[in-house]
Amino acid sequence: MSETVRLTALPQSSQNVIETVKEYGKRLFGFIRKRVNSNEDAEDILQDVWYQLTLLDNGPIEQLGAWLYRVAQNKIIDRYRKQKTGIPRRLHFLKMTRGALVSKRSF
Repeated sequence: MSETVRLTALPQSSQNVIETVKEYGKRLFGFIRKRVNSNEDAEDILQDVWYQLTLLDNGPIEQLGAWLYRVAQNKIIDRYRKQKTGIPRRLHFLKMTRGALVSKRSF
């Protein structure tokens, strides 16, 4: 089976995207789910992968399966990087007191 898919303008390529989702959806979800903490995270990442697929306009993807798994892996890594280096949720809205930031210890 040839995995080369040409994605151009969406009305013509939407059928290709639908076929790709049907063919790779469950396996790709399983791949992602094994590497994240929840089904919700896996669904979010999978949605990002499908979105990335719809944005392509550089010509055919010769190894579609490999491309999908690579994008998924990169999205998983991005998610963990954001969690590790991101500001903890409780500190996103630092209070201002007389023009100065309130110390983290006061939270």
